[in-house]
Amino acid sequence: MRPVSRLLSLVFLVLLACPIPALAQTRSTELTRDIRPRNCSISGRVTINGQPAANVQVQFLEFPTESNAPQPIRQTVDGSINRNTHKARTDGEGRYQISNLPPGRFVVAAASKAFLTATANSQNNEPKMVTLDAGESRDNVDFALVRGGVITGQITDAEGRPVIAHHVRLAHVIVGPDGQSHLQNRGGLVNSQMTDDRGVYRIYGIPAGNYAISAGGENGYFGGNKYSQTFYPDTPDEKQAKAIPVKSGEEITGINLRLGVKRKTYEAAGRVIESDSGKPVPDIRISCQKIYEEGSEDHEGGYGEGQADQQGNFRLTGLNRGKYSCRVHAGWMEATDFYAEPTTFQVRDEDVSGIEIKASRGGTVSGVSIIEGSNDAATKTKLSRIMIYAYSVPEERQEDRNQPSSHHQTNIKPDGTFLLTGVAPGKVTLHVNTGGDRSLSLIRIEQGGAPIEESIKLAKGEKITDVRLIFAAGTGVIRGQVQATSRPQTIGETYRIQARLQGNKTGVWFNNLVDEKGRFELSSLPAGEYELQLNGVVQLPNGDRRMMVLAKQKISVPAGSTVTVTIPYDPNRPFQEER
Repeated sequence: MRPVSRLLSLVFLVLLACPIPALAQTRSTELTRDIRPRNCSISGRVTINGQPAANVQVQFLEFPTESNAPQPIRQTVDGSINRNTHKARTDGEGRYQISNLPPGRFVVAAASKAFLTATANSQNNEPKMVTLDAGESRDNVDFALVRGGVITGQITDAEGRPVIAHHVRLAHVIVGPDGQSHLQNRGGLVNSQMTDDRGVYRIYGIPAGNYAISAGGENGYFGGNKYSQTFYPDTPDEKQAKAIPVKSGEEITGINLRLGVKRKTYEAAGRVIESDSGKPVPDIRISCQKIYEEGSEDHEGGYGEGQADQQGNFRLTGLNRGKYSCRVHAGWMEATDFYAEPTTFQVRDEDVSGIEIKASRGGTVSGVSIIEGSNDAATKTKLSRIMIYAYSVPEERQEDRNQPSSHHQTNIKPDGTFLLTGVAPGKVTLHVNTGGDRSLSLIRIEQGGAPIEESIKLAKGEKITDVRLIFAAGTGVIRGQVQATSRPQTIGETYRIQARLQGNKTGVWFNNLVDEKGRFELSSLPAGEYELQLNGVVQLPNGDRRMMVLAKQKISVPAGSTVTVTIPYDPNRPFQEER
């Protein structure tokens, strides 16, 4: 179950934070000249409590019309770089207008942290998606804002001293189907604020609703130690947290928290040796993760990471009390010949020493990657940007597939070959990361010329050399139109289309947002049969909003072709929740 009232808001924030390249992180940046005509415009009005809002900044971020390929940085005809970001400010009447826009899709938002969109169930200042055809002018893209609520107070320690530069977290209190109150986004830093030099915090721009305030615990660092998590009013028990009702424009003061004694952290030291010879394993990385034990009231996490020296010695710092599981692995973009079964240790009220991790030399998985049906040199060069990951699960732990004993990664070499080392015995699954470039899709994995259904069986120390990764260069396009059979009364303005390649064991799928005109485009598709799935935001009887499956449809996409499709759906029928 995934509430998605912030989907467009999150898209807006991602584009704002990472405008180059939009939505896709790539290893190379394409610079192209932007020769699109700039004959489009957007205008509208911003009001606050029904009155004109002057000098409010409205931001326009260009959104890729299709999200399967990297978005290039465009160089305009005058030589300047177009970073796909545009801004305008409202005048004395609250009106704004921006002209000279190219045709495309834009995320538009009134940029204000203290004010919110005046819509029911709004959880943020929600932006709007606007699609402009060539020469189109869109008027009345309006924003009606209201002032958000405020919660403020002071955080002090056990001696009453202000706790400075400490995160205070805001959680939305919701009532679940069981009638019990639950905290949403607890422990996250999305709705958080730092205390100032007086220990005072002030969280503003809060939508109307019920909230809980907490500090300490994870992400609550101060002086190198942690405080235990404390909820208002001064309780460590989340169930005892008091709900704070907030109305639009209301300021709630005096929500103070008194944290307990700083929680001491500990160190864990040990050595990594080869399981067969007892020789030290130098320079390998070690990480440990706290194990959550069922029935325990300790909900604080714990993590430590370090690197062994030339004698295999390591030291992990900043650990809470609890049980930990250690593993060895290579550093980022590095390789190692070793793996180790998880080693556990317990941190109580003192530092831990003498931990011994026995590492073994793993097997190797190697082979070649090819692009099926393509000899294009430029397309082949894309293979060297692809990262391959190998996840290994021992035979005796197949039921716990979420806890692989090891994972290793490598890049495909320019000649298409790859080599994964240090792979633990068991069932090995291979995955790829194309770095945001969806023009290549992994459609099949073969071993010895035969397709692999799920995984490769690897014996201890075995060297497998006959693996082939078969990619397809996607050249197909699906363009579509969503049509409701009647005016939807419970459907939000957020739609998403997904396309899954049928009969494919590697999980090839594509997705994109549907624009406000009901149009969508999916490109870089390998030839094949696809199932299209339309998802949309549905408001449930209890007021919650969920992403639900609205319609499904199958379609065939020949290589290099553009297929058009209309997807009808009945907004009055019961919907299935998206999984």
